[in-house]
Amino acid sequence: MVTHAGHGTVIKALAAGVPLVCLPQGRDQKDNAARVQRLGAGIRLGKRATSAAIASAVRQVLDNNQYRNAASAFAAQLAVESANTPSAADEAEGLLNIN
Repeated sequence: MVTHAGHGTVIKALAAGVPLVCLPQGRDQKDNAARVQRLGAGIRLGKRATSAAIASAVRQVLDNNQYRNAASAFAAQLAVESANTPSAADEAEGLLNIN
C-alpha cells in the first residue's frame, strides 16, 4: 500500500497484513508512518520523495518478506485484541446494567 499514512488507511492495511510505503503530509501521519517503520511493516519517505524513490521503496517492500511478515504479525495481534477486548458498545451496555 502506498499511502499518506492516515490512521484509517494504516490500520486497515496492517489489519489485512499488507506492508506500506508511507509518505506523510502532516497531522498524525508522521507519527503513524514512524510507527509503521518501527514495526518493520513498511518504509517511510519524505513528502517530497521523487517518483524514483517511491518506486525503489515499493520494490524493496515487495521484494523483502520481512515487511509482509511484520505486517502479518501485527494483523494477528490486532485479531487477538479484537476478539478479546470488549467494544465501546459492550462497555456502555455494561454500565447500564449496574444494580
